[in-house]
Amino acid sequence: MRLLDRYLLRELMLPLGFCLGGFLVFWIGFDLLSRLSELQEAHLTGGQILWYYLMRLPELIVVVLPIGLLLAMLYAMTTHARHHELVAIRAAGVSVWRMSAPYLTVGIFLGLFLFGVNELWAPYGTAAANSLMTRNFSVKNVVCSSAGRAILMNGLPEMPVKDITFENISLTAEKGVLCIDADSISLKN
Repeated sequence: MRLLDRYLLRELMLPLGFCLGGFLVFWIGFDLLSRLSELQEAHLTGGQILWYYLMRLPELIVVVLPIGLLLAMLYAMTTHARHHELVAIRAAGVSVWRMSAPYLTVGIFLGLFLFGVNELWAPYGTAAANSLMTRNFSVKNVVCSSAGRAILMNGLPEMPVKDITFENISLTAEKGVLCIDADSISLKN
């Protein structure tokens, strides 16, 4: 890697870090304010809310990273143009393609990274975050007759259904209760 490549990458990475950090804080802050009532209804603690946003981080990165890269690239190129560095690089005999090679490499690398995040990590993160919202709820005063199955709860091995309470229910069914990957299920009355 040439000295010029390291310089151009350094001048891009600093604004990229600031853009990503700023957009993530901005996005999470507004999302937290808009979902505050839902989080309170789910009776989540501060640690669980932090875990919720850590699980949603891949989904947010997929949205924020392209915008951050665009703004960081614009800032870096504007800074180079303001200080006449682009003219100096061209005067030194470096072609436009060679000068843009570090930026193209970063773009291709981040594109592949986003593809991997979007395909492999984001779906599980979103599902794990949503599973936090489906805890600690209760079903009350239900009457059901002639059902095929009384209750069917099917969680996932990595995200079991948790903390569900059934109160004052009357069920008549051909088959009973089936719980798969479920914890802390209670029946009262």
